[in-house]
Amino acid sequence: MVAKTRLVRIVRGAERAIRHLLAFIAVGLVLLNVVGSVGRYTDLYTISWADEVQLFMLIWGVALGAFVVSLRKAHLTMDILFTSLPVRMQRLLEVLIATVSALVLGFVIVQSWRFIALMASIDQRSMAAALPMTIPHSAVLVGFAAMILALLVRAYLGLRGVDVNAALDARAAPQAEK
Repeated sequence: MVAKTRLVRIVRGAERAIRHLLAFIAVGLVLLNVVGSVGRYTDLYTISWADEVQLFMLIWGVALGAFVVSLRKAHLTMDILFTSLPVRMQRLLEVLIATVSALVLGFVIVQSWRFIALMASIDQRSMAAALPMTIPHSAVLVGFAAMILALLVRAYLGLRGVDVNAALDARAAPQAEK
């Protein structure tokens, strides 16, 4: 019980931190867009790197948001067939989906790592902001690794009978069993 409670608290904190970071990214995107637009349309100034940085921020936002979506199992699904299956078949299908997902995510992580290493080895930089291209490409690696982590957390807590979404939504720490 203690391990479950501790894990839920850690994951809840990580989700909250990522949600705050996503809000910061969204505000940054809007501010950079407004400042760039004002300068461009008033002919007072231009921010040559603004569009590129906005794109990188957007990539990181999507990658980090994928953790929250995966953790909550909130991906878009067409589950009419799934819900009509017996519970035992649903569980088996969930295990199959999680396994295939982990394999695909793992493959993408390996390829992403190789690509990031290549970008770092040649010191590839973005054209306008001159930022290392390892920065936006690392978002893929981090996002997919976080999705695997979310899959593992859901599997671990699910096997222990914890409703992950309910546990994450709980305001107070779960009460000890009597």
